[in-house]
Order: sequence, then C-alpha cells, then structure tokens
Amino acid sequence: CQTFGYTPDIITMAKGMSSGYTPISAVALNDEIANTLIAADTEMAHGFTYSGHPVSCAISLRNIELIEEWDLVGARGKKTSAYFQNALKALNAHPLIGQTRGIGMLGAMELVKDKAHKTRFEPEGSAGMACRTHCFENGVIMRAVGDTMFLSPPLVITESEIDEMFALIEKSLDETYRDLTT
Repeated sequence: CQTFGYTPDIITMAKGMSSGYTPISAVALNDEIANTLIAADTEMAHGFTYSGHPVSCAISLRNIELIEEWDLVGARGKKTSAYFQNALKALNAHPLIGQTRGIGMLGAMELVKDKAHKTRFEPEGSAGMACRTHCFENGVIMRAVGDTMFLSPPLVITESEIDEMFALIEKSLDETYRDLTT
C-alpha cells in the first residue's frame, strides 16, 4: 500500500504472519468499516472452530517481532530488494527473456521465442514447464504460469544467496533455451 500510495479499507493477511510455519490469517479494517460492523444490530458470526490457536498466534507474534528486529521491510529490506531487482533486470539480456518485471522481493520473467517481436512458444506454457523442470533440477524453486516464471525469495535472503540463485536461474534459462531451440 505504501509503495503505491494508497490507504486500503480492508487488508487480508495470512502466511506472512507466521512465515508459513503454522496456519493463521487475519483481516484488518479501517475505523469506518469496523464501527459500522460494531453498530450493526446483528451478530457477525465469522469464527471457526480452529480460529485463534495459541501456537499459531505465538509463532506469528514472534515472526513479526523478528521482521521488525531484523529490519526486513525497512532500510535493510529496501537494500536487499533493490539488489534483487537489479539482478532480475540483468536477465533481460538473455535470449529467452522477453521482459522481466518485479517489485520488492517479487519477480517475473516472460519467456519468448522471438525477443524482438515477443513471439511466444507453441504450445503456450511449454517453455514455462521446461524452464520450471530445469529450475527444480538445479535447486531453484520457481513457479511457471504459462510461459512466465515467478519467484519470491524469503525476506531473509542475503546478497550472496541472491547471486547464487540468479546464477542457477541463468543456468536453467540456458538449458531451457538449448532444449527449445535445438
């Protein structure tokens, strides 16, 4: 929200609260919506039998403390994400990459057959699945959605780990390119 300069009325949160270690989710409301719900002349039955588990809550609280303590979304996080985004943009030079895009610690790479015209491979999704297979074989977890590869490394990643990850991504792209063009 801060990145795009808007204030949401409602925010849903989940895995990031506990770093995915335990199931938890939450909804945050602005005062106007919260007061409307409070003033309503009806009960809002929104709980579940597994809601508010103390272990998930304790893990989430500690996780949020560590995110703040280690400055993972503050100055340190901005430095790491800038490094990540620069490494991502460097992949635009690869013959298989039509475009990279990203923000923060999220990145995407569009795989194309013809870089100049952004022509896609046939059948649609075949390049993405081939690349995903090579990524997994090389120890990189990336998601293929059609012929676009997505990655979102952990907030605690270091610059040297980013370098290692992108070296493995480039190796995977080279192997994919070889498979698709020979």
